[in-house]
Amino acid sequence: MIRYDEVGAERVMHEMMRCIKPGGRICVVLPKFYHNCVEDILHELGVLELNCQNITTGFYVSHQVYTGMKSTMATSTRTRGHSVADQANLKESQPQIWFFLLGLCLWLLHLLFFHAFWDELKFPAGVSPSNQMGAAFVSPNVTWLGLALVEIHMEMSMRPGYVLRQYGWSKAWRLIGLHHSMTALLWNLGCWVPGLLVEMIFQINNSMLHIALSIPCIALVMHLEEKLLSVRMHCFVSAFDQMNSSALPQLDQVQPK
Repeated sequence: MIRYDEVGAERVMHEMMRCIKPGGRICVVLPKFYHNCVEDILHELGVLELNCQNITTGFYVSHQVYTGMKSTMATSTRTRGHSVADQANLKESQPQIWFFLLGLCLWLLHLLFFHAFWDELKFPAGVSPSNQMGAAFVSPNVTWLGLALVEIHMEMSMRPGYVLRQYGWSKAWRLIGLHHSMTALLWNLGCWVPGLLVEMIFQINNSMLHIALSIPCIALVMHLEEKLLSVRMHCFVSAFDQMNSSALPQLDQVQPK
């Protein structure tokens, strides 16, 4: 399961639950290097005695192992409109390239705007140029927003097209763009403000001290990024559930041959 295919993870979990008899054991092994919502999906499926362990099999190779038990009172679950979803996926056109070009144009306008007003961004005047707003915040912020635009395009390309259509292409771009822009702004503020305050109060401009003071802010931003990724995962899983809730009556009308 790739990083941004939480819908594929839910489909696999439902198929696994359908095949396992009541009281049977469940085991899911995933790489640990990315965030996922498998634990939440298993909770929603009613898995009992759910346990997650981190297993390191080498110097840097680490995995997450989820184990649990299907409830003895559970009945056989069915796949949730997979054939309808697969047909929609085959017919779905993906217009994210147009959103990428629009975002690229906005980023270029953002760059030209700050280039035109660069002299006004050289403040506070009493600090070194490396701690002024233009060099310490605006320049890295433009770079990070450009990288965020590429990350948004990659994330949209990896997600199933039928889920993005159900959720809304423009709505998905606004959601992912807001999250990446927020983390980029907070990251750059966390790297700029501590060193600026130290120089303004104590008249000290030391790069190592600047980096040391920025580490807690960076750690908080990385934790916030994981939380925002969980929010996006649940939004797209909810869109998939909504699509399948309308698709199941259509499947029920199909009589087996």
